[in-house]
Amino acid sequence: LGLNLLRHCYTEFTFLSRFLPSIYYGEHANGEAAPLPW
Repeated sequence: LGLNLLRHCYTEFTFLSRFLPSIYYGEHANGEAAPLPW
């Protein structure tokens, strides 16, 4: 259970870290470069 939960959270956060910064920097563009997803 622990390993599957960890794997699920890892895939979810990698997806969100790629999806959400594009929305955030699209709405709050201050000339900053978007951070690369880990």
